[in-house]
Formats: sequence, C-alpha cells, structure tokens
Amino acid sequence: MKKKRFLAGIILGSAAGYLASRYLVSEDGQRALENIKTIRGDFNNGGFGLADKNQLKEEFNQKTASLKNSLLDKSDEKQDDEEATNIVFDEDDINKGQA
Repeated sequence: MKKKRFLAGIILGSAAGYLASRYLVSEDGQRALENIKTIRGDFNNGGFGLADKNQLKEEFNQKTASLKNSLLDKSDEKQDDEEATNIVFDEDDINKGQA
C-alpha cells in the first residue's frame, strides 16, 4: 500500500512539474512571472510600489479633506432641514399622554 502511494505521488508530482514547466515557458507563463515579480517588488518597497512618499501624503490629505467637506455639507443640510429639528417635551405633555 505504501509503495502504491509513493509511486502515485511520484507520478502526480512529475506530471505537475512537467505541466508547470511547460506553462512557465509559454507567453502566458512569462506574463504571470512578470506580474509576480512586480507584486513581490511592491511588497519589498513597503507595499507602495514605486510611489513617492510625499505624493502619497498629498493624496491622502486631499482625500481626507474631501471627505471632511462632504461630511460637513451633509451635517449642514441636516441642520437646515425642518424635520430634523430637536423636539422637546414638557413633563406635562408626557403625563397627558399617559392619562
């Protein structure tokens, strides 16, 4: 039984190795290898690719400012909306409703 599993492993491993080597020498395989090298290089650079740190900071600050302005505009709209006003009840109003 162990010999059969060993032989099956050798056969499957050899077939997988052969297919992988045939794929990697093809044009699609070469593109895949280039993509892997690019991704690996990006991770080696801290995940930022070849981007400039100052450029990343500026983009982050611009996006943050845009989000902040958007939220402020929405909060101003809510304050101007008549339906969004705060409703205050007196204790007498509450007691009338329970009676």
